[in-house]
Amino acid sequence: QGQPLGAAPFYDGSPGHQGSNAYSAKVDYTFGTRLVLTGRWNQGLSDRTNDILAQRNRNAGDTRTLTVNGRSAVGARLLHEWAVNYSRNAADNGSTMTDRFDIAPITGRALLPAVAPASASVTISLPGFVQDYALGPSVASRQVQVNLVDHVSWNTARHSLRFGVDVRRLAPVYGPTEYRSVVTFNSIDSLLNNRADQLAIGSSDQVQLAVLALS
Repeated sequence: QGQPLGAAPFYDGSPGHQGSNAYSAKVDYTFGTRLVLTGRWNQGLSDRTNDILAQRNRNAGDTRTLTVNGRSAVGARLLHEWAVNYSRNAADNGSTMTDRFDIAPITGRALLPAVAPASASVTISLPGFVQDYALGPSVASRQVQVNLVDHVSWNTARHSLRFGVDVRRLAPVYGPTEYRSVVTFNSIDSLLNNRADQLAIGSSDQVQLAVLALS
């Protein structure tokens, strides 16, 4: 007890901010007595930030859906129904430096080589019981889905027959940081002399899949 830890004399965990907004629009239209069309658009936006010392972490989400469906009575016993649905989910996470506590903020690009891609991040590990500072994006993933459903129904006094098809296409995209640099300082002397004790560099490729399902 009472021994210096080689860390900052205080630790800050400020309250975060979280907000969300939702928007939607719906249109119904009838063509005579045999055809009804319905369309609906939804979008949900979310944003969450929190500060730890001078570092600001941000998590953002964007969800969008578009649905169009139709229903038509071809005859007294024949009914045709179809629907098309499009959805897109996106998530973007990252960290930046701010001017809290009157510091001069720096950007991740200032600590990265010129050849580093736009999706690059750097993490600085300091000595003592302090937060590692991470600058730049951490992940940017997407999920896109298109779904088509089409079927007809034949109804009689005793029986009902239904035939149809369901086509679904998924296109997820996993977007990690393409270039990552981790700089570690194990002592105050190393930090003051600008001499890193360890440097690790890693890279990841963006992965995109395409899945088609029929039924």
